[in-house]
Amino acid sequence: MDISKDIYRICSLGKTLTETIQEVIHEDPQSKEIIEKIWKIYDTVLDEEMSKLQNTPDATINGKLETFQRIPLENSNNNKQVCRLVVKDAKIDVKYSNNSSKIDIKPQYLKIVAYEQASNKDNKNKKKSNAK
Repeated sequence: MDISKDIYRICSLGKTLTETIQEVIHEDPQSKEIIEKIWKIYDTVLDEEMSKLQNTPDATINGKLETFQRIPLENSNNNKQVCRLVVKDAKIDVKYSNNSSKIDIKPQYLKIVAYEQASNKDNKNKKKSNAK
């Protein structure tokens, strides 16, 4: 499965980033590790935005995915890949416990880079292909 195209395709249908990631992990369990790393970084960036607000007990995160790319790093001896996730029009809906008002924070773009060890993944893929 081409994770990048699949995530883009699902998000293009109007699903949120969270729903998209959950669906891709369900369809392709091998993608879970790298997507979780990316989501953790994405979550951290949004936490920084949330910290600008006070008294925010509950928040839901929504976003449309613009691009998701996996490209080899230069001078890395082919043991790492870079994953770049760009989320367009990210939105945080803040719901207060005392009323139903919402505050939307919309960073124009969130550019996130995550790294993974590609060599271990390649070995797993080879083993699976031999077993078929």
